[in-house]
Amino acid sequence: WFPTRAAAQVCLGLVTVVGWLSAVAFAYRRSGTPAAVGAGIVMAASLVSIVAYRAELSFELCAGTLILISVCAYGLGRRWAGFAVAMLALFVRELAVAYVVVCLVVAVSERRWREAAAWVVAVAAYAAFYVWHWSELSVLIGPADHAAATDWLQFGGLIFVLRTAAFNGILLVAPYWVGAVVLLLGLIGLKSMPRAATTD
Repeated sequence: WFPTRAAAQVCLGLVTVVGWLSAVAFAYRRSGTPAAVGAGIVMAASLVSIVAYRAELSFELCAGTLILISVCAYGLGRRWAGFAVAMLALFVRELAVAYVVVCLVVAVSERRWREAAAWVVAVAAYAAFYVWHWSELSVLIGPADHAAATDWLQFGGLIFVLRTAAFNGILLVAPYWVGAVVLLLGLIGLKSMPRAATTD
């Protein structure tokens, strides 16, 4: 994607700054200055992952931050901006498909038919791209090119969820129970978040 690692570092840094600003703007719009300050501190602690060794090579960090930007855009009522950034996250890392599916389900449940149709078309386009990508890649993979001895897709239950939640900023060096508490608080906050009126 990038000619040099330095270019990848700059791109990840810019995405991170936009993600931080988006979260602060969302918190300010919802609850004012104190919430914005708190969100700025919390998000800085989370997004500090970009300083990790070779972080620019982790597409999960970039895709996750793009999902953050998309969520904030939706929260601010910018549905089509949220849609565009979510699709960008999907093309960066296919793991973003879970978020995309949630967005599609929400659009259908709220009868936003234009957005739902856009999601269907976009996902179909990505599926075509992924099939092409796999067809090009499969001819280059030899018997010794496996990165892991186990399957790519695995289900690890609750431990997997907690480890995934802990793979985030300063939580990387905290005990797992801290990540569990943060995850619970995040889910409570998401559930109690009022819906935004769209502006686009």
